[in-house]
Amino acid sequence: QFEAWKHTQLIIDVVPGRGGMFSLDNGREVRFLTRSRLFDGTQACPLPARPI
Repeated sequence: QFEAWKHTQLIIDVVPGRGGMFSLDNGREVRFLTRSRLFDGTQACPLPARPI
């Protein structure tokens, strides 16, 4: 999986709103919002060759 996603930044936020199946909704009306974008050449940082 790392090979497929190594050039992608995944951003997971908690935002106001009603959640779906995978949410934090426990009466507080907050949910996860997941966004992704590709790293550009100046932002890519070296990651270990093997998982931690």
